Formats: sequence, structure tokens, C-alpha cells
Amino acid sequence: MPMESESKSKKWVGRTTACFPATTVVEAWAIAGNFCAAHKWLPLDTCCKIEGEENEPGCIRLCGSRLNWVKERLVTFDPVGHTYAYEITESNMGFGNYLSFVKLIPAGEEGCQVEWAFEADPVDGWTKDGLVSYMQTALEAMEKAILLNNGK
Repeated sequence: MPMESESKSKKWVGRTTACFPATTVVEAWAIAGNFCAAHKWLPLDTCCKIEGEENEPGCIRLCGSRLNWVKERLVTFDPVGHTYAYEITESNMGFGNYLSFVKLIPAGEEGCQVEWAFEADPVDGWTKDGLVSYMQTALEAMEKAILLNNGK
């Protein structure tokens, strides 16, 4: 079996983090903790609930921009611990098995750290590094959205 096929068969596991020194966990959670409002910090045209109760496990959201769309199901949601996990159930971008984890933790006096991790089957047309880079860019956009939302 060629090496390329072997690397395609391995599950991708990745993680990115961002430190927001001027944003408390509570301020960040007000943006990041709304499962059906990812369009407020991701470059999406829409993100809306299509099934279930918002921020309750089982809730399904539809996120899309121009030509791409994805349906994601909330697996766990802990507003006290500032964490949640979700999985992709359907998309037109080639995702198969994909599970993601978001966690916010205090950092310093007035700051927080956001961790965004994933486990996924390899996706045609993507690289693991490309997916991590997209996630890092999204976290930078999240920080801007949080600062804007809080008038900072």
C-alpha cells in the first residue's frame, strides 16, 4: 500500500488555542457559548437552529456560506464549565466522521484561553494543517467579535 493511502487512513487529531488577555471567560462565553450563533464570529452567511432546543445536546444547526454548508449536532454542553462538543452530521465539503471540542478557561486576572480541538477522518481537498490553520483564523475572528461586542 502506498504511503499516501496509509496517511489518508489515519484519523486527524488537532487542536488550536488562543489567549484573549483582555476578555474574561464570561465575556467570551457570551459569544462562543451560543451554539446557533457561530456566524457572529466565523465567516459564515448563516448559522441557525434547524432541530432541537438551542444549547441543548441534540440541537442541530445549519451553517453556511456562499457554496458550502454543514449540519452540526451538539453532543455535550456545559455552561458552568464553559465547554461543549459537536459533530458534523452532514456537509457538502467532504467531512465524514468529525467531532470537535470547545473549551474556555480563565487566564490571568482578566483574560481567558480558548481551546478548540477535533478528531476527524481525513477530508479530500483539505490537509490537517489547513484545517488547524482555518480554526486558528476563526479564533482570531472570535476575539475581534468579543471585543466589539464588549465595546473594547
